[in-house]
Amino acid sequence: MRKKVYAVVGAPLTGKTTYIKNNFSDSSKYYWADVIESSKKVFGEVLIEDDDKLSEIYNDVNQGMVDHFFLGDKDVVFEYCTGFEETDGMLLELIDQIKSLDVEFELIQLDSDLEEAEKRNEQVRSEEDYYSSYFTGIDTQVVLAGFFEDYATNTAKEK
Repeated sequence: MRKKVYAVVGAPLTGKTTYIKNNFSDSSKYYWADVIESSKKVFGEVLIEDDDKLSEIYNDVNQGMVDHFFLGDKDVVFEYCTGFEETDGMLLELIDQIKSLDVEFELIQLDSDLEEAEKRNEQVRSEEDYYSSYFTGIDTQVVLAGFFEDYATNTAKEK
């Protein structure tokens, strides 16, 4: 059975994290490649803006990808905030890179109306540990592109 990569994408406040938690929570089947969750796991808080901590976060996500996707049998899910020229281009490059591999790929595009976005905005303002994926697009792209480049190299050697 081919491995699968899911990209859950959408503008800020469309519910990407909630969608992943509701649909990909079975950790025996899925690995959530997420720099925010990794930072919380490693440091107990979100420290992706701390350059001294960022390499540890990247390494943690990368090791999770190796253990669960490359060596393991889990599918990978990641979220990506869209609607911004710079990071949208990076997402398209990442999608092309993933599609060039011998894996299945599914893009899940979320959207919401203004009323729902305003409701989510009020909700996240009360959450102390909320951190928008808007701020993680470059980090997500860097760590995943690096992993999938290594994955392509290593799976080519196996053939």
